[in-house]
Amino acid sequence: MRKIIPQKYEKRGDVPKFELEHFFKPFKFDIDERTKELGLDEREFIKKHLDVGLSCSQISLLLKRGKNTVVTEIRRNGGREKYDPKEAQENYFTRKKIGYEKMQEKSKIQDYGPSVRLKNLEFQIEILFDELKKLKEKYDSKHQGI
Repeated sequence: MRKIIPQKYEKRGDVPKFELEHFFKPFKFDIDERTKELGLDEREFIKKHLDVGLSCSQISLLLKRGKNTVVTEIRRNGGREKYDPKEAQENYFTRKKIGYEKMQEKSKIQDYGPSVRLKNLEFQIEILFDELKKLKEKYDSKHQGI
């Protein structure tokens, strides 16, 4: 099996092969400890390989994650040039916190029960009815002389 070596190093020959082989070892992880979300160590792995010039597909193969996971991670956090693993980790916790707060707000709304939802629907129907009246009056005033 051929080692994945970025084209810029194949052509230039700057980096000795033994260094590249050591550098491009797949990410080691324990399947039981691995979560759905990327950890800081995986984000640092992505950054290290982005700096060398690997594509997202190659990084995802080494990381043993889906290509879309790596692409989305890079895109969300500044792109190839500006990607910072520590900032990406902070952004992840911020998104998680915001999602949790939104979920809490939704659960508060749902706890009020059917009577509040019915009143809310009645209020919305009143607003719609008023809007329809205004539209009808506008239509009648335009077409009155025809």
